Amino acid sequence: MKKTYVKDFTSSYIIDGEEIVVTSPARFDSDTHEILYDIELDNIAVIKADEIYRSKFNIVRAEQIKNFRKELNISLKDLGEALHIDEEVLEGYFTFI
Repeated sequence: MKKTYVKDFTSSYIIDGEEIVVTSPARFDSDTHEILYDIELDNIAVIKADEIYRSKFNIVRAEQIKNFRKELNISLKDLGEALHIDEEVLEGYFTFI
């Protein structure tokens, strides 16, 4: 079995043409010191990049909208009316995200 170690690694992701730089843990080969594929650690980096991008451009997640609706106890239809957005458009947003 290959010996490995984990250390912080800085990488960049391009999201909609925007470069997002992230430092997060990554797995390396102890002999070659090359970065290795590790789905769990790689996913952490991707999630961080997505969070940075969303924060930078004030993009909310569907789950945040759902929680907001629960707090206010309003339906998707009510939200659509308040925002002047078709209920079908909102349904599509929640279906595909």
